[in-house]
Amino acid sequence: LLGGELRLHRDKAYAAIAARIASPLHLSVEAAAHGILEILHNTMAGAIRAISIERGYDRRDFVLLACGGAGPLHAGRLAELLEMPTVLIPRYSGVLSTLGLLHSDIKNDYVRTMLQRHNAFDLAVLNQAFGDLVEQARAWLSAEGIAPAAQRLERFADLRYANQGYGLTVPVPDGL
Repeated sequence: LLGGELRLHRDKAYAAIAARIASPLHLSVEAAAHGILEILHNTMAGAIRAISIERGYDRRDFVLLACGGAGPLHAGRLAELLEMPTVLIPRYSGVLSTLGLLHSDIKNDYVRTMLQRHNAFDLAVLNQAFGDLVEQARAWLSAEGIAPAAQRLERFADLRYANQGYGLTVPVPDGL
């Protein structure tokens, strides 16, 4: 891994599974490793089921996209557990997330907590806080090599009523 900088120690992994899992459960190391994978696969399948059902989708109507370094290793068993008939393994599946990241916009969030009451807004304090956040954002974007003309900043406030457990995020125009 990492061009030889990170060395894998198969014998140490084997010994760790043998000592911590296989021996206490009176299993072979291979059976213990299989059990580890089954727990992992069922956990991932459960997460996929929860997300798909939560959104009203039947996962059996979709294709399972296997990406990430070990995605293809798990894809077949996951498809079986999820009753998904098709698995797609892209040519560069191990670096698919990295490729997506490289092609996405640079984004960063700057946040400051500031409590104010509806009948006592201090706009000067709010504008100063937004100004400080804008300075931080512009400094970071400049350090990342983003030209000022390519920079886009958006201001938002999370608002809620007193004793309310959730907030509403609303856009805030420049210069309140």
